[in-house]
Amino acid sequence: MRHRMGEKQFSIQPIKDEAKDKVSAFNAHPGPAVPKDMPQEEGTKEERKAKMEALNKK
Repeated sequence: MRHRMGEKQFSIQPIKDEAKDKVSAFNAHPGPAVPKDMPQEEGTKEERKAKMEALNKK
């Protein structure tokens, strides 16, 4: 391959392992945040369904 005068030929430089350590915190997958004490659901399943249908009618 011929290059014109003044043009530079670039090559890929090897990536050092140090860069992986710097960004390793960004590659972690801790999952979703889950509260320790989940609030209790109000009412029975039927009551919640009736309330949901009543709110969705509006």
